[in-house]
Amino acid sequence: MAWYIRTQNKVIGPFPAGHIQQSILLGRIALDDQASKDKQDWVKVRSCAELIPDVLRLGRNIENREERIEAAKRWADERRYERRDGEEPDRHGPGRRDIESFTTTEYREHRETVLAQSKVRRDKGILGIILVAVVLVLGVVAAFLFPTPEQEIAQCTSPAAGKVNWQNCQLVGLQSLNSNLDDAVLANANLESANLMGSSIKKADLSYINFRHANLTFVNLSYSRLIGADLRNADLSNVNFKGADLSYANLTGATLSDTDFDGAIMKNMIWINGEICTPESVGRCQTSQ
Repeated sequence: MAWYIRTQNKVIGPFPAGHIQQSILLGRIALDDQASKDKQDWVKVRSCAELIPDVLRLGRNIENREERIEAAKRWADERRYERRDGEEPDRHGPGRRDIESFTTTEYREHRETVLAQSKVRRDKGILGIILVAVVLVLGVVAAFLFPTPEQEIAQCTSPAAGKVNWQNCQLVGLQSLNSNLDDAVLANANLESANLMGSSIKKADLSYINFRHANLTFVNLSYSRLIGADLRNADLSNVNFKGADLSYANLTGATLSDTDFDGAIMKNMIWINGEICTPESVGRCQTSQ
């Protein structure tokens, strides 16, 4: 009859009774460990008479009891390496029982633990690869469904017209009187010495434009963005700057006559005399002096 042993929260076996007796003598199984024939009902080893080595059943008053126990331990230890009549045991015969030694059991359990840990790491690696693949697929799908708006190409050779794109264009000395440039894009454009008299440039983007020495008389620039615009020495007579953003614009030396700044933002704008308007300036340049 083979027995399973539960020791240190591990179940090992099955082992024949003789093997268990040998392991008890060698200290590998304790009498307080548990034994079972079916892994269902467990009892302490000390309560199973057939598992207790004969030498341990001797009464404590038996003469030479300790010497006999030590001798039995030595015999059990030597028996592990003993071969009967020099014959190799039948490892493949039909009558061979599936009995594991303690070394085999420990090796098997360690191997199972290592394999389990390896599987966990492998599963995590596969999950990571799957997540990366999902992110890439979603990125590709998003690129098709929500394409990035293409940057409009500047139309530097196009005539003046509403919504025209003259961004970064070199238009020095341009002559375009009474033109319609509403909603146009002229950011960073160079219109030095240009003549746009009487033109309408409402709600346009004129950020950082160069209007030095330009003729802008009677031009309507209401609600346009002129952040950082260079208006030095420009003629701004009768210009409508209503609601325009002139933050950081430079008006040094510009000509002002009936110029309308109603509601215009003048944050840090440089006034015609070189003074800087306070950040709170709206409709009128206020200086710190």
